[in-house]
Amino acid sequence: MKEISRLVRPSVRELKAYHVSEPDVAVKLHANESPFNLSEKLRELVAREIETLDFNRYPDPSCAKLRDAFALRLGVRPAQVLLGNGSDELIQMIIMAFGGQGGQVLIPLPTFSMYRNIALSLGENVTSVPLDSSFDLDLPAMLKEKGARRSITFLSYPNNPTGNCFSEAAISEILEKSQGIVVVDEAYFDYSKKSFISRLKDYPNLIILRTLSKVGLASLRLGALIASEKITDIVNRVRLPYNIGSMQQAVALAALESGSDIEKGVGLIIKERARMCELLSDIEGIEIFRSDSNFILFRALDADLTFNALVKRGVLIRNLNSDGALKNCLRVTIGSAEENDSFINALRN
Repeated sequence: MKEISRLVRPSVRELKAYHVSEPDVAVKLHANESPFNLSEKLRELVAREIETLDFNRYPDPSCAKLRDAFALRLGVRPAQVLLGNGSDELIQMIIMAFGGQGGQVLIPLPTFSMYRNIALSLGENVTSVPLDSSFDLDLPAMLKEKGARRSITFLSYPNNPTGNCFSEAAISEILEKSQGIVVVDEAYFDYSKKSFISRLKDYPNLIILRTLSKVGLASLRLGALIASEKITDIVNRVRLPYNIGSMQQAVALAALESGSDIEKGVGLIIKERARMCELLSDIEGIEIFRSDSNFILFRALDADLTFNALVKRGVLIRNLNSDGALKNCLRVTIGSAEENDSFINALRN
């Protein structure tokens, strides 16, 4: 029998599975989740909805009711919405639909790692353009690299892991001059309140991504693609059937129709973000970066030492230390007031 490694697609051989270390600690502020669970009232509503499900039947393949709810929330037509099992699946579907023609996937660096990983797993060429010293887009470099007509550009807005929104003017120019698809991933929109959805009518090549994972429904793994009806029709052709389960649809629909829980949690996190920035700014040896999201990127004198010391004190954050722009950088999710106080106290010590 042949050596199995010789049978693996070349672009996959160097990839590593997505893995997040989760030591057993009391305070976990590493995954950009909301600290707030659904209210008791909403959980009772969800339970009643689940009781009506026919578990022996496949889910609604078109997610009609849920797409209607998303469309109403986003101010678009239902035909402009396509749902995925997390934004990751939607990223994969976009590349499957528009890649494979000798073009490239273009991303800034650093950014969300799954853009690169999914593109490579599908055999695409990936070009990374470093951000400038302010963690904004290097527009001349991005435009230079967009020479390939069939390129797909992914822009995280706000960007993960830096936390800031890129220049609106720079993104607009990329959209204007691009000959390919431009994806503006607004996973953290609820914390930035900045969006390109109103520009969909201006740019037929624009795709917006949203998710419920950052606002208290991470367990659902539900993402939304919003674009022109022509684009959603094309991407829908590569969607696997029944990709959104009945329980996902029922819970998400109940949450969207009773959005006060979500909005309350978002408001509390935004207030805590401001408080955390002030507290971090007062700690000697810590440099913080502007955040439009539900996490804060900061630089310590020694990231590895800081990370390990925090874990020993029962607090887990994300260690991003690597050569380049993220040297000695760490990322902390905004949690509840109590969790944030535990982190700040541990960091001070």
